[in-house]
Amino acid sequence: MRFLSAFIYSDFYLQHTKACLENPSCKICLTVCRKSFSHALYREVCFVRTSFFEFLTAFAGTIAFALLFQVPKEYYVNCGFAGACGWICYKLLLSGCGLFGSTFFATVLVVFISRLSAVQRHCPVTVFLVAGIFPLVPGAGIYWTAYYVVTDQLAKASARGFQTLKIAVAIVLGILFVFEFPQKWFRWADRR
Repeated sequence: MRFLSAFIYSDFYLQHTKACLENPSCKICLTVCRKSFSHALYREVCFVRTSFFEFLTAFAGTIAFALLFQVPKEYYVNCGFAGACGWICYKLLLSGCGLFGSTFFATVLVVFISRLSAVQRHCPVTVFLVAGIFPLVPGAGIYWTAYYVVTDQLAKASARGFQTLKIAVAIVLGILFVFEFPQKWFRWADRR
């Protein structure tokens, strides 16, 4: 859908609308249309490829974090899936919802997947939640806030600290939101 909108709103279309309508077989128009279409398609392929690599990276990072917290081996895939889905949700919604909204909705997805995995695997939800939330935690924001405080750049420290606090609040609200759902909503995932 995105490549189609890029094709429709290209500079060529805006400048040559009348000529294209009068002569749809114009060779110049068809060449420019083909170039615009292939460029937009190339951007889409790059976006999908980047998203796939980010999914794999978040998957591996979440599994590494699960290893650090001594999660049993049989739960690694579920932990990695929860973290990777949360990260992709965050990245996809970042431009439309902003930092707070994308973090909130990604956290809702991670907690929902964690609760489903907990019912499915018959273990506590925190096994999946603690590892799965890892890609969304604002570690760099905390680091830069402390750095700016130590280097006496208090204006930057307060700006970065407030941004980090907003992300942390979005994570907390997302966790609370999904934990308010009754447990019976997740029982359908039970494999027994």
